[in-house]
Amino acid sequence: MAFPLDGAIRQNEIRRKGNKLLTLPALDHLRDPNRQQAIDQLMAAAAKVIAGAKLLYKWKRSSGLANLVQWDSINHQFNQMDNPSLCEFLGYNFDLVDTGGMAFGLPHKATADRLFAELLKDQVNLPLADWQLTDQWRREGR
Repeated sequence: MAFPLDGAIRQNEIRRKGNKLLTLPALDHLRDPNRQQAIDQLMAAAAKVIAGAKLLYKWKRSSGLANLVQWDSINHQFNQMDNPSLCEFLGYNFDLVDTGGMAFGLPHKATADRLFAELLKDQVNLPLADWQLTDQWRREGR
């Protein structure tokens, strides 16, 4: 006898007041070769939502490589992000839901890794951070 799970999980788009809904691909779809075009489009849309929040910045190193950074208002500096810190950032600042409607607190590491790479692409238009911006924000007391 099959148990219908559709009604067992409450799907509520507004879970926490003030947090935007961020739709990510379901983990079982992430490596499916038949869904890569849809996954790429969903990741690009998610990256634009994250960039629109204006909480992350891109720091270009002298070597030409870029890093994701976030402003630390306590230490008055930009801190480089890695995959685990991006997972925490997403869980704290967004209501995460996958394409199947399942809400969750933190994204899977593989999903965050794909999103990390998407955020560093030039098409996302993350604001640039550098030493000049760091000095300016320190003087302003941010």
